[in-house]
Parts: sequence; structure tokens; C-alpha cells
Amino acid sequence: LDLSKYDFVISDFEPVSCWAATLQNKLCIGLSNQASIFTENVPLPKSTDLIGKLVLKRYAPCRVSVGIHFKRYNENIFTPVIDQRIRKAEVSEKKFYLVYLPAYELKKIKKVFRKISSKEFMVFSKEVKKVKIGKNITYAPLNRDHFISALAGCRGVITAAGFSTASEALFLGKKMLVIPQKGQFEQKCNMAALKNMGVTIIKKLKRKRIPDIKEWMRSGKSVKVNYPDNAKEIVRHVFGLAAIYNSKGLEHS
Repeated sequence: LDLSKYDFVISDFEPVSCWAATLQNKLCIGLSNQASIFTENVPLPKSTDLIGKLVLKRYAPCRVSVGIHFKRYNENIFTPVIDQRIRKAEVSEKKFYLVYLPAYELKKIKKVFRKISSKEFMVFSKEVKKVKIGKNITYAPLNRDHFISALAGCRGVITAAGFSTASEALFLGKKMLVIPQKGQFEQKCNMAALKNMGVTIIKKLKRKRIPDIKEWMRSGKSVKVNYPDNAKEIVRHVFGLAAIYNSKGLEHS
């Protein structure tokens, strides 16, 4: 990847551009949730995952990092950039619960939520090619506009500990049940932060967890965070850092 034409690189935890910048001595600024993980005051999981930590630190190396997280745990972290369509969405509370668990096969998701027949669910999955309505589950393909509409109108969200969906649910004030993806250290970190904020966590999607899911539906509370529209502020900050580091020269950074 030839970077000779560029002044610097901004990378959202994407390894090819990061390693190209490293090898070509080009300034690379990491702008991502992952960039915030090992900075001051950020909640971390109790369990030690040495391999997960090593991968997270070495996967996409950047000379400078700007973190994005659920809270401003320190001065080098910004709160999430919320899609303008989410900001403008009409929020309501219909009967269904939105389910987005990309790490789980659709057949496993069916096995669990069919057992909760008294409730309605809308499941978004890459395995679904067109909308299909079942007894208590509506299956939907991954479509951003449809997803935003469902997110704004659902009673609650059952999702992984990925950053974007969780941030949007917090902004919309939707109660969440979070099931972190196995083997993803950053999701464990997000889980720790969400748990501290009062979000309900279960470790795995299994039938024996159905009582926990029902209890969350009955008594789970929403956590609402009014994230500011900070995209321009982040851009100014990133370009300011680039100006400082490039003026000094990379060997002094």
C-alpha cells in the first residue's frame, strides 16, 4: 500500500493501513473504540486474557491514538459519533424486542427465542435474505434503514458488546441485554464498561439462560445517555494532532 501521496493516515483499527504507515514511517492516527481500551480509567474485565490483549495492542499499530468510548474516561477519549438518522429517529416503544447477535447462527437464536413464545422478537441476521414473519419472531436481513427504524421502535435490544449498536441504544434510551462475543477482548472491555453503567449482561445465549432473559424483560431498566454531536470536534482534534506531530517530525514524536 503506497502512502507516498498522503500526509498522514487515519485508521479505524484497520491493520493494512496501520502497518503500511509503520513500515513507511508515515504518521498513523488510530481513531476507534479499540484505541481507548488501554488508556487511563477505562474499565477492564476481571479475567486476564493475555492473547486478547496482545492482539489488540499489535493488530493495528498507530503512532497516535484517539479513543472513542461510552464515556469520557480521560481527556484523550471522545464519546460516540451517533448517526444523524439515529438522532432524528422518532422514538417509540412497540411490542417487539430487537435481536442482533452476529456471532450466533440463526438456528441457535431460533431455539432460544421460540421458547419465549409470549414475546415478540425481530431478529436481524446476515443469514436472512428477505423479511420472514414467524409465530413470535420476525426475521430481517441486514439493512441499515430498517435496522434504525426497528431500533427506535423496539421495547428493548438484545445484542453483542460491539460498540456501535450499544452506543445507539444508549442514546435512544433503550434497555439492553448484552451477550459479548466469545474470543473478542474488546467486547469484554465494552461489557465491563456497560455493566458499570447499569446494563444487564449474560455471558452466553443458551436455553438455560431463558429465565434471565425473561427477568430482564420484566424488570430491566434502560440507560439513556445524551451524547453530544461531536463529529466536528473529533475531526478538529485529529487534524490538530497531525499538524503537531508532522511539524515535529516523526522521529521526535
